[in-house]
Amino acid sequence: GHRIADSFPELWREIGRVIRLEIEPCQLPVEKDGESFQVNVSPIVHEQQVLGGICVFADKSDLGVISRKMRAYKALSRELSEIVDSCYEGLWICDGNADVIRVNPASARINNVDADDVVGRNMADLVREGIIDRSATLEVLEKKETVNFLRTTNEGRLVLNVGTPIFADDGSISKVVVSERDITEIDEIQRRLEEQSALKSHFQSQLLELKQAEMASTTIVAKSPAMVRALN
Repeated sequence: GHRIADSFPELWREIGRVIRLEIEPCQLPVEKDGESFQVNVSPIVHEQQVLGGICVFADKSDLGVISRKMRAYKALSRELSEIVDSCYEGLWICDGNADVIRVNPASARINNVDADDVVGRNMADLVREGIIDRSATLEVLEKKETVNFLRTTNEGRLVLNVGTPIFADDGSISKVVVSERDITEIDEIQRRLEEQSALKSHFQSQLLELKQAEMASTTIVAKSPAMVRALN
């Protein structure tokens, strides 16, 4: 019932330009009684006729808070994404319907799959097609508890799988996180360490034999009991 030109003269001028279709819908900063607003101005068009204009006011202070929260959220999301992708252990993340949400590079390598080929697909289909031989996600959804088991991949690698459910407030499972550790690689590292340890022991034994042979060939002028013990 009041003229907007009386309260917001600058805004009224821009509304007139928008209504006359001289300019595109726009955003304007407006101040009133010490408060700041961001105003979206758009024409109201019906059957190719402009009937008026609509202005949507948003508190700029609220927008600033939202903007800061969005930036913080994006930074956190990027950081978590980098952590997931750089993790040495494989990670599968599925929703409560067993649809794949994310696969990190380690899991893609362990299972010899392309993440783009499995994200968005259902784990039951991946098992049925033989892409995955056994799914911890499906077992977690069935048992509604953490599961763990050893499985052999299609390439013959021994993998330890641990599936963990994430419950929503209503008690349903919203997500399932499956971690995978390639035991084959650990066994290989252990074997190499054992080989190096055995080689080290062999060299130490040979060195001791050489020292003993050198000692035996040395002429001893006098051998008291205390000297014999020292030599031994």
